[in-house]
Amino acid sequence: MCNTITKIMQHYASICFPIRQSCLLICFQAYEKGLMIAVIPFTSKILEPCRSSIAYRPPNPWTMGILSLLAEIYNLPNLKMNLKFEIEVLFKNLDVDLKDVNPTSLLKDRVCEVEGNPDFSNKDVAASQTQISSGISRSTNHVELQSVISSTSHAVSLPNVLNQYATPHLPSNSMVEDDNVAFMMPKHVSSHTLTQVSPSETALASQSPFSLTQLVKLIPHDEIRCKISSKLGSLGRQLQYSKIMDTALDKAIKEILCPVVEKSVGTAIQNTKKLILKDYALESDNNTIKSSVHSIARTIAGNLAYANCKEPLCVALTDHLQSQIQTLTSNNKTIKQLIDVLINDNLDLGCRIIKSVAMCKVSP
Repeated sequence: MCNTITKIMQHYASICFPIRQSCLLICFQAYEKGLMIAVIPFTSKILEPCRSSIAYRPPNPWTMGILSLLAEIYNLPNLKMNLKFEIEVLFKNLDVDLKDVNPTSLLKDRVCEVEGNPDFSNKDVAASQTQISSGISRSTNHVELQSVISSTSHAVSLPNVLNQYATPHLPSNSMVEDDNVAFMMPKHVSSHTLTQVSPSETALASQSPFSLTQLVKLIPHDEIRCKISSKLGSLGRQLQYSKIMDTALDKAIKEILCPVVEKSVGTAIQNTKKLILKDYALESDNNTIKSSVHSIARTIAGNLAYANCKEPLCVALTDHLQSQIQTLTSNNKTIKQLIDVLINDNLDLGCRIIKSVAMCKVSP
């Protein structure tokens, strides 16, 4: 969205007379309120067409005035590398040497918010923000996307508001950090229905900020309809396999539900922050912002959960089905055939259930 808007503005940049004043004012506000992560790329896209313009190409005073301000921003201590890179690319596209441009001193008397500022690399601030975010997430049962509505200027307060979002706490020694074991959980958890949780499961889930008891309550029970293929009629009673599939799906979902949802929702929240800061930093309609935040976060969380759970759910289903079917037959070929058919018919159902839980977990 941001790229589309800037491309449109490029066509009007040469005829928009007060553009210099607007660009400078936006840059000042962006510096003070931590919005440079969105404004610098926006400004760069506006200035790029000056390269092919007879009137606005450097050393045009209008263009050089903004470039001088960007040079001052470039020299700011602890500025994020992606912003430095954006400025370097702009100067290169305009065939201007950054060293030849005299930086302005327009920012020296302006106060910049440090806490939670996404424009600067500050390890101490980042650590404190992480601790605050972790404390919030542990005290809630849901990852809450708090309201982005502010009584003051929305474009100015957006980064600080987004920092209020509760992000799932991922411990340094958490299994979620290792992609190879991200979804490995102790197997053969005792359970009978999707609405019942055993004490052993509760103790296991207590290690995570996502309670298994709460996650199970979010399961869409109306969508649980296991499919039993007619191909299995020659291998046994359909009702028998239906009960086996229900039990196996129940155990497999509970086995991987906590780590899958935790990782997917955590990633979704972080990416939603970045997208909102980039594409909605100057959006004035608060209802649009609020709706977009919830929609983006739910969509990302759901799609990530669906993709991430497929392989571990297949492994868990295979283990549970094999242990139950072995009580009916000892023929390895028949067991493998039964497992393959049941998993192929019901794996998507299990993934959709976990996806639905992840989307519900990202609640306003």
